Amino acid sequence: MVNFTAYSYDADQKNLYRYIDDPTGIGVYTLYISCTRDGNVINPDDVAPAANGTGSTGSTTAAPAFSGVGFPGLAPVDFGGVAQIPMVMGVPMTGAVTPTGGEILGFTFDAAAGDTLDLAFNRLPPGNLNLGLVVLSADNQVVFQASLVTSSTLSTGFTLPSDGTYTIGVFRIDLLPPTAPEATAFQVTATLNP
Repeated sequence: MVNFTAYSYDADQKNLYRYIDDPTGIGVYTLYISCTRDGNVINPDDVAPAANGTGSTGSTTAAPAFSGVGFPGLAPVDFGGVAQIPMVMGVPMTGAVTPTGGEILGFTFDAAAGDTLDLAFNRLPPGNLNLGLVVLSADNQVVFQASLVTSSTLSTGFTLPSDGTYTIGVFRIDLLPPTAPEATAFQVTATLNP
């Protein structure tokens, strides 16, 4: 009895060939996928050429324009490569974002389920970029999210749902962007169980 069969497809000949029958089963494997666009073979890790053949510079696609009435939402923000700065409780922590960069600053702290976090978030003059702030739990759940769009200060308090290391992330958002963007400094002050 065979429980693993490998096939090869010859695109030029438009033939499918069976070349391996292995009764020992499936083990660790690597899957490679390539495609052909306008006669050019695109292999894994290649940068796909743009439709005009010049090559693309990124792999993200712009979200469609919002055409409804209401809140257009925020684009996802990847915290995968964020530097984690230990939060000093009760002390204003300062950072900055630039108009052209994709900076995300992450401040971390340990807390227990049921702890209360008081949070103050301030955009410092003369900066004018819109800033987003999110508090993520250790298991990457959004505990709190807010934005400074036309306001320059925010103060709130909330209860943390679980034990673990939390991250307060600050990043630029593009809601109602300023016409002449400037680098923007901010301060975040957090206090546990005030």
